[in-house]
Amino acid sequence: MAFVHQTRFVTTNHEIRQDRNIGQQILADARSRIQPLVAAWNAFPQPQPGSALSQINALNEYKPFSYQVRDLLTVSVDSLRMLDRYIGQTNEIPMVAHYALIRSAVEASSFGIWLMNAGTNQKKAWLSLRLSYENNEDLEGLERVLASSDSPTPNRDDIRRRLLQIQQTIPDYRSHDITRRPTTTNVVAEADKYMTRKQTYARGVQVWKACSGVAHANSDVIHALLERQPAAEPDELGQKFLLTSRVALTAGFILTAVENTEELERMFRGGCVAPHASSSRRR
Repeated sequence: MAFVHQTRFVTTNHEIRQDRNIGQQILADARSRIQPLVAAWNAFPQPQPGSALSQINALNEYKPFSYQVRDLLTVSVDSLRMLDRYIGQTNEIPMVAHYALIRSAVEASSFGIWLMNAGTNQKKAWLSLRLSYENNEDLEGLERVLASSDSPTPNRDDIRRRLLQIQQTIPDYRSHDITRRPTTTNVVAEADKYMTRKQTYARGVQVWKACSGVAHANSDVIHALLERQPAAEPDELGQKFLLTSRVALTAGFILTAVENTEELERMFRGGCVAPHASSSRRR
């Protein structure tokens, strides 16, 4: 696909070949780690009595903490699964569409990692409750958009009241503002602090911001991320380029999403195990 772009930078054929060779290796590594995540996803454990997740669940009965983390893990794994499936079946990388799936995987897994590392059980339950409140607000907005002219105006005040009642049962967070939302950028950046990456091609927040730029059709970001080859002689408007996916960049972004998802799956599975069960396994 060709775009008119004023930048005079030209990527040489040698650089492109080198980038693609490196990218293919990284991509093969990332894709080999997606199927084990899918297999684990298809066999989600339930929190055992006495496990860390069951203790947090008991503090928020509206939407148990483990359900929220599982949903976040589901979004992340399924995004990676579909990306892997597309590449495997077509043997190609889309020009820009895949960035939305990478962004979704990084964002969902980052929220899960952030929740799982929040600190005390009360704090985790509080963040979980606040997320439920935010989700309720979003759902009400969706219902209003979907409502027909002859249907009653959606009102989810009963859920708001229920969530506020549950808040009063969490002693350390009774007076906190449940309506205050953390920004996605801050959550993704915070999750990065808990990641020890074996191959640091990009941090989660870098990937999320780049993919968001593409999702918002930011032409400057798109031009910066794609591989460019001159498609015609320069004219008064500038240089016309043929833009295609950069394999190494895409592969590095996917690997970051995979690492995030692996970490969240590990934490979720560990949080489901009761202390006596984990002790027995170590013997």
